[in-house]
Order: sequence, then structure tokens, then C-alpha cells
Amino acid sequence: MFLKTIKATFSNKILLIFLIISTILTAATSCFIYGVYQNYHTKITQGEIQGKTVTISALGYSDYNTSHTEYIEAFGEEDMSNEYSSVLKSDVVSTLMSLPENIMEDIDYVMCGATMDDNVYGLNFYHFEFKVTPEGLIPYGDSAKLFSDEQYLSGEKIAYAGQILFTDEASEYSTGTIYWINDGARKIESDEQFLEINGQQYKLLGEAEALDPEDMMIYIPFTSLDDDTPLRAMYNTVDITFKSTVTYRQYNEIQNAVNNVMPEKAYLQDMDLTFSADSFFYKTMVVISGVVTLLFSVNLVLIYSYAVSQNKKKIIIYRLCGCTKHKVIKMFIAQIALINIPVFLLAQFLFNKLLYPILLDYFPDMINSFSSTVYLLMFACYVLVSFVVLEIMLTINIGKKLEFSEGI
Repeated sequence: MFLKTIKATFSNKILLIFLIISTILTAATSCFIYGVYQNYHTKITQGEIQGKTVTISALGYSDYNTSHTEYIEAFGEEDMSNEYSSVLKSDVVSTLMSLPENIMEDIDYVMCGATMDDNVYGLNFYHFEFKVTPEGLIPYGDSAKLFSDEQYLSGEKIAYAGQILFTDEASEYSTGTIYWINDGARKIESDEQFLEINGQQYKLLGEAEALDPEDMMIYIPFTSLDDDTPLRAMYNTVDITFKSTVTYRQYNEIQNAVNNVMPEKAYLQDMDLTFSADSFFYKTMVVISGVVTLLFSVNLVLIYSYAVSQNKKKIIIYRLCGCTKHKVIKMFIAQIALINIPVFLLAQFLFNKLLYPILLDYFPDMINSFSSTVYLLMFACYVLVSFVVLEIMLTINIGKKLEFSEGI
């Protein structure tokens, strides 16, 4: 009896086609609405900032500490004070090391600078780039070509100098800012073993051969600075660049770290969040997709109402032959399951392989939203809801047919 009913349904090609199309569209729209919602939820909870760099700026300046009075006389105390910020090396290290490990992993590199006395330029600007790890700070960029992670982590007082500084042309090169420019460097002699930087002796390891032959910088590990060394106040004090677009969560973590470690010395520059502008769009997409899914579900119910109507005579015959109403309902639900379950699973598979990669171009935060567990849960919800609705519908419709048969 069950096989005959299935065969009859499958023989009705129009009914079968409508059933398959409705199931496929229901599965596809269910996956789509879930993915769009996850993309929207990610933007709301994490946010997305235009840019990859978070900037920590100093709130004030420290007392200038250069011994080269000629620069002060030439440019004035106020101008020179801008070279020394209220943020110290120890403040930056403490702030960065207080970040959660997952935020450290998201950071590509950190950049900052310091203006210090040395015995090559007199007064010199030092540039630092490094990465943040749970173990400490390690070199990045040009510094990674000169120093090992171990040297950086230990804070060794070591130095490399640009190759041009070992030549007679050194005096033609100078460093400075918009406030001052020094008179040029002195030649570093080949037998020199140490450089005096910021009042400390740094072991000179040689020329920075891994860099540009005309490089004029002096390189030392940021970790080698004394804790009370003020960072440069010009432009931005510390730039933290992430591997990808900064999220609201990442921005908040850094802001909390700055507020906890150096609230009176620095602040985090504001960054514009973009998710609020997309809020209405995503809500609209979710609502439209939900309505479409609901319409497909109603359509599925109507299709099976039609199927029951088409099998009215068979139902009467089954009832007269002693088949209970409950058995007839179970038979139709089993028939529906035999068609819907494989079609729904196939639709999910096609969505994952064909549509999902395309949707990621438009909804990038949808990535990692789907997994085998998610698909199975969606399938289970579909089966549960569909079968509850169908059982109610079949009970009502078949009940009417059975009442009719009892009156024959």
C-alpha cells in the first residue's frame, strides 16, 4: 500500500517537480538567511573600522633631555619639547603586553620612534618596528634583518649602522624633523667597537649590510631603551597595524589597555565604525529572506494538501480496508520524507559548493559561519518544523476524508 502510494505520487510529474523545486528553494533560502544574519551579527558585535592602523597619541610632552644646547638655541625650547612625549618606553611595553593573546596574534607590527643623543649625529631620530608576542617584543621589517628574536627579547644593547656612515660621505647626511636638522653625521671608524646612545654604551656589530647601501640610520632594539626613555611626540606616538581591517573588539581592547596603563599620558585616536551604516540593509535582507522562506514553507504545505486531495479515493479505500487514520498520516509523512530529505540535503550540498563561495565576495563576515554541525542543525530544524506542520495539516485534511468515507 505504501509503495503504491509513493509510485502514484512519483507518477504525477508536475507534483513531483513542484515538490523538488520548493524543497530546494527552502533549503537555499534557509542557508542564505543564516549566512546573512551571521555576517550582520559579526559586524554588530565586532564592528569594522576603515583601516588597519590604530594610533596611540601622547597627551603631553616631557622635559627635553638633550645635552646639545645648540639645537635649543636655534629652534627654541617649545619646539624642541615636541620631540619628547609624555609616553615612555615602559608605558608602551606594559600596554602591549597587557593585550589578550588573540589580539597580539592579530597585530602585524608596531611602529614608534624616539629622539636621542648619540656620538654620531649629536641628536638623532631612531625608528622602531617590532611585533608583539606573549613572550615579549621581537623585531620586524628592517630590524628583523639585523637582530634575532633572542637579542630583541633580552634587550641587548647592540647596534648596527648604515653603510654610508662608515665612509667619508657621512658628513653629507643629516637627520631631523620639521623643527630641527642637525649638521650631519661623523664617520664611524672601522675599529670602533661601541657607540654612545642615550647615555649608554652600545656594542657596534658592524654595518647594516642587509639594508640599502646608502642607508644612514642607526639601528638598535626598542627593548634596549631605558624604561624612562620618552617616545617621540611628533605626528603619532605609536602606530599599531593589524593584519586585516581593525574590528571594534580589537579597538576596544587597545583602548582599555591604554586607559589602564597610561590614562594620563596618552589616548587612542578615534576611528570611524562603518557597521551602523549597514544596519538597515542587513535587517532588510534578513526580513525579506525570512518572508521568502515562510512563503516556500506555506507553498510546501499547499502542495501536500493538493497531494492529499488527489489521493482522496485511495484514502477512503485504505480506511474501508481497516487502515486507521494514524497509519494513513504516517504513510503520507513517510512518503514526504522519502522525497524531501535527500532533496534538502542535496540542496545544502550545492549551496555550500556553488553559492557560498560567491556570497563571501559580498558578505565576507559570513566566512566560518557554516560547518557540518550547522548544516545538520538546520536540516534537523527543517525536518522537525515541516513534519509538525504537515502532521497538523494531514490530520485536518485526512480527517475530513475519513468522515466522508464513514458516511458512505
